Amino acid sequence: PAVVPLPPACAIHPLLVMKLGCTIASDLAVPIRVGGYATELSFTYASSATPLVSTVAPTVLPAAVSGYVQLEGSGFPEVVRMPGGPPPAQAARAIVVRIGGAPCRIEDATFSQLTCFLIRRQPAEVAAPAAAIKLWVLGSGLAIFDEGSSSIDDRFEVAQVAPTTGSFHGGSVLDLGGRGFDPEPMRQEVFMLIVLPDGTEQELPCPVVTDGNSTGTDGQRLRCRAPALPDSLLQYVRTAAEGGLEELVGRVIVRLNGINSSCPVSPDGKPGCYFSFARSRTPAVIEVAPLEGQTTTSDVPLVRVVVAGWEGPNDPESAEVLFGEHECPVNSTKRRVQQCPDCSHHGRC
Repeated sequence: PAVVPLPPACAIHPLLVMKLGCTIASDLAVPIRVGGYATELSFTYASSATPLVSTVAPTVLPAAVSGYVQLEGSGFPEVVRMPGGPPPAQAARAIVVRIGGAPCRIEDATFSQLTCFLIRRQPAEVAAPAAAIKLWVLGSGLAIFDEGSSSIDDRFEVAQVAPTTGSFHGGSVLDLGGRGFDPEPMRQEVFMLIVLPDGTEQELPCPVVTDGNSTGTDGQRLRCRAPALPDSLLQYVRTAAEGGLEELVGRVIVRLNGINSSCPVSPDGKPGCYFSFARSRTPAVIEVAPLEGQTTTSDVPLVRVVVAGWEGPNDPESAEVLFGEHECPVNSTKRRVQQCPDCSHHGRC
């Protein structure tokens, strides 16, 4: 076993010596012992042989996007690339850079600057911390990092969905909050992944809604319209209702460049990317009166429509009624406080 402990980090590089107020020399020779016996050999930790990374750019690069990463510092071996040509073959042997565990292909390097290309990749299923940077140099070893230069933010995630529940028949506009979305909404697609108890999976498109500022320039917001459950799933929930099934849960996923978003866990321990198709949030028309009438403009009757399970405001503009393809303008709405007849599972009318 080694008798001499490894030196503290502040003994390795002059920059850290200055920052931490260390008095240890920047070069430190450590005797080598074998089986507890001293040898005439030693290993020297030398600042001149220690690569240093002082800055990284960009500091944000979503996992769904490929891009160049530039590291600045000192102690990098020189890699010369001919204009328009591929990186030299020795580059992969002389320098290894990994970001969040993924390889970053060396493009060129000088003593103080290095550029590599990071290919888009699938993020962890549950979002992880910022992607740590590891740099290894042949003949020297691992680099040390100045404060703020040891990682990049590569999050690509849906962290919040509002509202979290809606009708079996879709129609709700969902606000998605997260990280790593493309500022141009239509460059990505949104869908819900439904997984049934038998393991069957089904993807339901959630069309992106573009009504002006549907996403911020920082890529943290998107909007989409909740889809309706297809006939096969509606039949499933009707059958499963006998066993007490009240909702069907789907995971909301944003797909960009063929990469699916991750789903972080909120502070209360619950995933933030799920949406529930709920029976209690599914309106049902239980009464229409009269059922027939004149069609001429002067004799068109007022029609009363009773809807169960409607949570909307008591406002004529909050509802749209269609008879076939023809719109029936809403004159007024009134909320009834008593339970609706024969539809207790729908709530109030």
